[in-house]
Amino acid sequence: MNTRPLLLLAAIAAATSPDMGKGALDRFKGGVREGFARDPMGSVLATVLGSAWLFYKAERGHNPKVKSYYDALVYVSTNLSVGYSDIFAKTPRGKAIGTALMTYGPAMAAKIFDTPTGPAVAAPVPVPRPVPAVAPAALAGSKEVLERLDRILAILEATRDAPPTLRDRA
Repeated sequence: MNTRPLLLLAAIAAATSPDMGKGALDRFKGGVREGFARDPMGSVLATVLGSAWLFYKAERGHNPKVKSYYDALVYVSTNLSVGYSDIFAKTPRGKAIGTALMTYGPAMAAKIFDTPTGPAVAAPVPVPRPVPAVAPAALAGSKEVLERLDRILAILEATRDAPPTLRDRA
């Protein structure tokens, strides 16, 4: 694929905008950040699956180690973390994909379990826990413990409501 026409088109588009394309780039970066904050796990998943497809398309037929989509998936997923794989990009497009993944992937992977900020996030539903059955022998001793705790609570409440001089002595 000859990329010169695309680069020329991008240069013309940037040159014709008043801010030389900076506004479009800022909007793009803001949109990416907002989308990632809204759904971190979904963003990483989409990045992995989409990048694997692009890498497979770029390397298939040119790279003997990329025989299937799953080979591309291994390459992409390792680029988001430690980069351990015996697959290396051979084509310019594959190298560009790898560069982007190695640059932004670790930061994305580090935030995959962050709490999403989007409206689709529902509050966790509390799960009722079953009340364990208590043996009658355990209840006999607990009555004494409850009575003692009630006495301690009464003393603490009396101390809290007492004038400062009594509270200092207690």
